[in-house]
Amino acid sequence: MKATGRSARRTSMAILPLAATMLLLAGCVPLDGPVPTPSASESPSAPAKRAGGDPNNWASCENPVITSGPPREEDWRIIGAMELDTTSGGKKTTQYLSESYEATISWDGAGPSTGRFTEDIGDTIGYPTLGGIEGLDGVVELLESIEEPTKTLGYQAVRQVSVPITLECGNLSDQGRVNSWKDKERGVFDCSENEGEIVDSPIPMARDKYCPES
Repeated sequence: MKATGRSARRTSMAILPLAATMLLLAGCVPLDGPVPTPSASESPSAPAKRAGGDPNNWASCENPVITSGPPREEDWRIIGAMELDTTSGGKKTTQYLSESYEATISWDGAGPSTGRFTEDIGDTIGYPTLGGIEGLDGVVELLESIEEPTKTLGYQAVRQVSVPITLECGNLSDQGRVNSWKDKERGVFDCSENEGEIVDSPIPMARDKYCPES
């Protein structure tokens, strides 16, 4: 009986180191050991930043809401006129008018201080909001092709259009107006020939203004 008791104690003492070894192999940490620090993959992620900027600043606007009212079409406007006189055998030119016409946007209030929404506004209303037209662009080239003895007037004209718009973003809202053009036309005609009434053309206006003897 005594031999049996000593054998049992030896067996139990041998089991304890075996159990500790199995815990270490399984990844368990003794209660009195240091607390492990999380790895980079286990560290808590920083909270995501919310999209969007200052709702009271046009410069922070990312998705403006653009609406427009009915366009108001205006009459033709002559922006370039030049006469070519070939009645004396040579070529004499007289420039009557040469001015540029550019699309513009005006605001009732402060409006955005930059033109970052200009292209978006043009896409919404369907009229140009960028660029412009030079008065005699292409007109001189048309006149250079005239050889017969006559007085020929070259012209450039735009049909103006005005569109009311509203721009909204965040807590901001402003109304304004786009001044642009619906059509543009350039050409030449003989001042000595009256072609009668021409519908929807700037020629009668140009003739009355720059062909006083016709």
